Parts: sequence; C-alpha cells; structure tokens
Amino acid sequence: MTTAHVLWVINLVFFVAVVYFSRCVLLGRRAKVQEQRDIFLDEAKRSLSGVPRLSDLVQQWNEVLRDENIDGRKLSVTTMILALDNTNEELPEAVEGLRKLCEQAVNACNTATMLIDDGLLRPKDLEDAGSRSEQIERLLSLALVEPFIWFHSIVRGRGRWGRRPLRLLQILSELRARSHYPEVRDKLTVRLAGSEREFFDRMSGLARARSWTKFAFNRPTINVRSKLKQGRHEDRLRVELRGLEVATTSQDPSSRW
Repeated sequence: MTTAHVLWVINLVFFVAVVYFSRCVLLGRRAKVQEQRDIFLDEAKRSLSGVPRLSDLVQQWNEVLRDENIDGRKLSVTTMILALDNTNEELPEAVEGLRKLCEQAVNACNTATMLIDDGLLRPKDLEDAGSRSEQIERLLSLALVEPFIWFHSIVRGRGRWGRRPLRLLQILSELRARSHYPEVRDKLTVRLAGSEREFFDRMSGLARARSWTKFAFNRPTINVRSKLKQGRHEDRLRVELRGLEVATTSQDPSSRW
C-alpha cells in the first residue's frame, strides 16, 4: 500500500469520525431541548389546569343572562358586555360569581402565555398534548372568559388586564386546523340563555390550509403587533357598544363608553 493510499484511508476515517461525532452532538442537543420543552410543557399544563370548568362558567353566565331578554343564538361579545353592565346593577352577586371564575382563569393562563411569549413553549406543543375533551374545554372556557375581560377593560377601565389569555385564545382557535380530532375542527357551541350559541364554526379545507401555512412560517406569540391588533379590536367593540346603547337607551352614549 502506497503512502497516498494510507493518507486517503486516514482522511476517510477522520471524516467519518467527525460526521459521527457531530451527529452525536446534534442528537444530544435535540434530546436536551426536547427535555427542556417537556418540562415547560408540564409547567404550562399544570397552570392551565387551574382554568375553571366549562360547566361552571356556563352556569354562571346563565345566571347573568337570566333576566335578559336575549336569544342565546344571537349573543355576541358586545351584547354579553351590556348584559354584564345591566346585571351588575340588578344582580351584583351573579356578576361577582362570574368575576371570581374569570379572574381564576386569567391567573391560570398567565404562566402558559409567558412561556409562549418568551419562546420557551410552542403553542402547537400545548395543543398537541391535549386530549379531545381538553382541547374543546379549553377553547370554550376561554371564549366565555373573553366578554368579561373586555367588560373590565372597556367599562371598568382596567387597561390591559387579561389580554394574554385573549391572545392565547386566538392562537388556540387558529391551531384547531392542526388538531388530530375532527370534533375539535367541527362547530363548537355552548347552551346559553336557552339556546345553542356557536363560538367556533366548522373549519373548511381552505381555512385549514391557511392555518397550516401560517404556522409553518410564523411562531405566534404576544408582541407589539398583537397588542396593536387588540387595541384596534377594542376600538371596534367601543363603537359597537355605543351603537347598541343608542338603540336601547335614550342617554348620550359618549358619556358611558
């Protein structure tokens, strides 16, 4: 064997060793990252387990809507905000009971949303880890908390309180397209004021494709853009509330909203 052959063999062995070592390092890093991700996922799941049960939220909302002449099928965020404002004067104990549940939900969501905001947890990991009933329960529970958050922000002047759970609700609703369960992608309703109120419609094939594309190139989080978007949505809600107030009362709406 010539010297050239020996050098060729040595170089080949060295190359194979470098590739093997690099692959071992890469696999080790991936395993470590996955281990850390699992730790953060467990922390987020423990936090979200503190969200009140859907049945409790539904029961309390029906107490708030009990004396309101509202068709449950036509309920919107704005009509639910007005119902809260009216019931707060007539049945303050009903609103107080709902407040305790909603504040519990907001506090329970804070840890998970902070982990997502800091890039330590991917929203799709949180959604993939949940069972069918957990995904549906989480979506509908946060949807019932949403009107109360806007009520406190717009009517009570509580600022940005509860905005992180609202962003989490938006992310999870978009992640429905990735769910393994057809029931999660189907129409989701809750029985309020004696009728089925639809909170999430059935996802079409186009909507699913759009969501898959969006999450393939973008990691949703809570940033300046999402905060500005929430601010614009709050402005639209204020306009809608003024319109509803004009339609139902004779007072100057600008003095209220």
